[in-house]
Amino acid sequence: MSTAVEQREYSEAERRQGMAVYAFVSGSEKRGVALLEEAELDIPWGTIRSWVQRHRDEYRQAKAEVDEHARSLMADTHRRLANLAMENEEEALRQLADLLKEGKIDKGELPKVLQSLGITSGIHTEKGELLSGHATVRVGADIGDIEAALEAAGVEVITGEAEDEEEPPALPPAAP
Repeated sequence: MSTAVEQREYSEAERRQGMAVYAFVSGSEKRGVALLEEAELDIPWGTIRSWVQRHRDEYRQAKAEVDEHARSLMADTHRRLANLAMENEEEALRQLADLLKEGKIDKGELPKVLQSLGITSGIHTEKGELLSGHATVRVGADIGDIEAALEAAGVEVITGEAEDEEEPPALPPAAP
């Protein structure tokens, strides 16, 4: 005699929450189960894993939303770490100045200490900017440099002023 296993029905909201947890922990079962328990979601990990496979488009959408949120959290963390590193650098500079005055530290050690602290704050500043969608590289260019580079690449550069009453010339069709 066989007994039928009763399968629980889940709402669309529960399915999306489960898949969001899966995306947030990058499929890590241990971390996912812990997060489900914390959120008081009673969904077996195997069920969520099957949803990810069966509802790929829905999972991609949930993952995109979770990834944006995760990047925001990481950006905040890196900004906090950058600020902490800069505060530590300031404190270290004060302490180093005192140690130098007291003759308790060799001046040759200063560059190594300062470099290490500067690198730490720089890394976290850059990661915070990158994760929040800001540029991490600043490039300046002169319009003349841009025109010269375009002309060197075979692009005809037309300069002048457009009048409001004229329609701009139509671009030629793209080559197939």
